[in-house]
Amino acid sequence: MNGKRPLGELFFSSMRSIFSVGNDIKTVFHTTQLVLVGDPTLLVEGEEPKISLTGNKAVFAGGRLALNVSVLSPRNGSIALSATGELISQGAQFTDLGNGTGKVTWNVPQAQAGNYPLKITAVSNSYTASIDTTITVNPVRKAVMTTPAANGTVLFPAMSSGGPSFRFAWDKGAGVSEYSFEVGTTPNAGDIYYKRWVGVPPPEAFLENVYSVPWDGNPVYVRLGSRVPNGPWLYSDYTYGTVAAARMISPTPGQAFSSPNVTFSWNACNNCTSYALIVYDQLGGVLYSKSTAATSVLVPKNLPVDSTRPNRVTLISMVGGKQINRVYKYYRSTSCADPRGFAVSGVSSTQIQLGWDYNINHINPVDYEIYRNGLLIGHTAALAYRDSGLTPNAQYNYKIRARDASGNYSGFSPTVYVYASTDTQPPSVPENFRTTGVTRTSVSLAWNASVDPESQVAYRIYRDGVALLSALATSYTDSGLTPGRAYRYEVEAYDSAPTHNTSARAVLAAPGTVTTLP
Repeated sequence: MNGKRPLGELFFSSMRSIFSVGNDIKTVFHTTQLVLVGDPTLLVEGEEPKISLTGNKAVFAGGRLALNVSVLSPRNGSIALSATGELISQGAQFTDLGNGTGKVTWNVPQAQAGNYPLKITAVSNSYTASIDTTITVNPVRKAVMTTPAANGTVLFPAMSSGGPSFRFAWDKGAGVSEYSFEVGTTPNAGDIYYKRWVGVPPPEAFLENVYSVPWDGNPVYVRLGSRVPNGPWLYSDYTYGTVAAARMISPTPGQAFSSPNVTFSWNACNNCTSYALIVYDQLGGVLYSKSTAATSVLVPKNLPVDSTRPNRVTLISMVGGKQINRVYKYYRSTSCADPRGFAVSGVSSTQIQLGWDYNINHINPVDYEIYRNGLLIGHTAALAYRDSGLTPNAQYNYKIRARDASGNYSGFSPTVYVYASTDTQPPSVPENFRTTGVTRTSVSLAWNASVDPESQVAYRIYRDGVALLSALATSYTDSGLTPGRAYRYEVEAYDSAPTHNTSARAVLAAPGTVTTLP
């Protein structure tokens, strides 16, 4: 053929692009055909032009398709590009960028699928070439929920070791490669559960167990998202009802028991016919169980737990002949309760007698440690202690703390101050007992010093009849109070006589109480 290539030889190529149409995802397929028209004597072997369409095969630009056009020609000279066909008539735009390049952009028609022909023509001073492309738009279907299928379905949880849960399931849709799934207490909140799968998920990704649904009778809102590579998210929204179940009120879940005998209480639920409480020991054995129509149960047992291993408590609500379980964990307190009522009960010139009360919130106390002037001087399992061999007329201070079998300690009692003395004369009653300051959570008190003919005086402050502490000072601030509450305070003076000489108690001026700020 004398080195010449016959005019009209065809070149073929194909490619695919993906974009969105309204709420659907569209897949674009196009085939190309190159046709040369002109004088065959002007073209020789290796000099025929080549037109190509390129672009990202998964391009999304806000619902727009972009195709790049380029012409490869060994001949110099200007090349004019143009585009025709149904795609252009549908609103696609073609731009000749010069130098044998151009670009086709298309706002994809809304809710419309089909075939859209496109023809690109290249014209130079030596030839005319064209490429024909057919773009096929196929919708992609978003995933839909299969379990539960309908809006308004009332969710009834399944019971498992992890607590009540519900299984949600959905189909794969068509052409979807990413999913999102969220459950919320309000639409689009996702505050109960959220998960996203990137890429083509395994089959189990279409089943999801949710354990944290609040079974309180209020609706939950589910949003299921579908996406193809680089495309927009398409969502399906669902609303489901829930079954109300009782919730533990007291003790606060996750907290430590403060008493050996625990009363569990919970709220009543409208559809519940009865309840059951099961308390497990730290090895999983049933320690206590009871069915009841009431909303509280006293567990009359010293719960066998330590500070690190919890008791598991299951609260069962019976609804429509089925049960809903809520599982809670509780711990034993890691410290003992503080001793109460620590005071001097007798004094001589060489001995001081101490006493205190048992704290009912103390679980299994073993003994008490006694400290004199900050140093440990003894242990006792009793509620009293006698300190002997003291120096007459010397001043001493004492405090105690409790210890249990696990080695946990309480806080220290208030410190008491006392003299080893045989004085029999009580000090005078503190005068001018008054408040010097009041806040929402504290009351400051002051009084005039008492007089004792033989010994130094100490003071004991009472709140609502209960001794708070002993002090040598003539002022005291009581903290940690409840805002807006009235308190009654008294103060008495005492010395270190063997009979523990004590004055009468001074009280505040009428009405005899002070109220913290609201």
